Amino acid sequence: MLGRLEDDSSLLVWVSLVDEERSLTLGECAVHFYGTHVRAGRVCDQLFNLHESPERGFLRASGTADELALRCADWFEDLLRRPVVRAE
Repeated sequence: MLGRLEDDSSLLVWVSLVDEERSLTLGECAVHFYGTHVRAGRVCDQLFNLHESPERGFLRASGTADELALRCADWFEDLLRRPVVRAE
């Protein structure tokens, strides 16, 4: 999905992994675009703030719009290829 934060500080792209049979959201990942840099990671709240730790897949990058788009596409693809592991 694509959107903007209420304060228009960034362009937001996110993916929600959902178990439709159980009506459960398994996780959400997002990228915040700020023009010449991005922050990407797993979402930690409803305001789309990110877990900023490498263990949770956090990414910070700078570059041109084309470079950032490719980098973020690779980042999303890498996350979506990982197996879903249930943790309670």
